[in-house]
Amino acid sequence: MPVFFFDGLLSPPFKHNIKIKTDTIQYYNDAKCMIISFGWEVHTAPGEAEAELAECNARGILDCVLSNNVDTLIFGAQHVACLTKPDSHKDDIIIYLAVAIENNNRLGLNHEGLILIASVSGRDYHKGIEHAGIQTGIALACAGYGSSLAAIYQQYTGEE
Repeated sequence: MPVFFFDGLLSPPFKHNIKIKTDTIQYYNDAKCMIISFGWEVHTAPGEAEAELAECNARGILDCVLSNNVDTLIFGAQHVACLTKPDSHKDDIIIYLAVAIENNNRLGLNHEGLILIASVSGRDYHKGIEHAGIQTGIALACAGYGSSLAAIYQQYTGEE
């Protein structure tokens, strides 16, 4: 059964340097009513819906996340289905599996590596490192720096 997730009130106020409206907008309420009328479920995350989706997928509550971007992998999702861009005139869906990305002989990117790539190249909420792009992030992650940084973080904070 499909479950539709919406951003909650604790979602960050800016995305790509654009202020996001966090107040309840009537069309969100209308969409939720329509979804419920089809017999499907609606869930409002406390904050970022992508993070909540990823957590539910990682715990096995959801089989797969259907999204228009792969940021849910960075948040820890294990299975992500992405629709191709609307302007491509294709109905293709690309499936990303965290285990396949990690086991890929050319890349071998684990979750810590994906976080490093996002941190270096920038994502929705920050610009990343100036003059460093995704290729730099991938090179650093493939060299194992994502895991090294995660280990240092865990050593000093006691968190995972």
